Amino acid sequence: MSFSNVVEKTSCSSSRFRSYSSLKKTIASSEEDQDTDERRAFVDDGLPKDYKVRTLKTESRRLDAVLRKATNSSMSVTEAAILSGCVRINEKVKTKRGTVVEQDDEIDVWESAYEENHDLANVKQIYIHSWTLADDGYQIVVKYWKNLITDNWKQNDS
Repeated sequence: MSFSNVVEKTSCSSSRFRSYSSLKKTIASSEEDQDTDERRAFVDDGLPKDYKVRTLKTESRRLDAVLRKATNSSMSVTEAAILSGCVRINEKVKTKRGTVVEQDDEIDVWESAYEENHDLANVKQIYIHSWTLADDGYQIVVKYWKNLITDNWKQNDS
């Protein structure tokens, strides 16, 4: 006996089944949305791949924890860079270690002024692609550029 035969033979209204099927469609579409959110694809922009995609496992999404894991540097080096104004998130200088990073944030860590043009700077850049909360903490997927040239926001200090 097929599902349509059962619907025709029952005394219940068919609107109940229509709403159930629309409910199933809604649930299925929301599951697809969650799947695409969890597995956001990296869009190929046609440029050469000069970055690394890494998955960081951290206890929190604090700026100091993410920087330490992404750059493989010690806590004291990371802390000194943040407190001295060498770190910016989305073009804004941050001097607090406890700043929480979000998805699609771009974190720049100032390394030095560019030798040929002091209006530019060598930076390490971390792009927060996505993050998920697991049992053992956060799993943060990042793109990491080890050597990138950008505007020199610390022009007076160099």
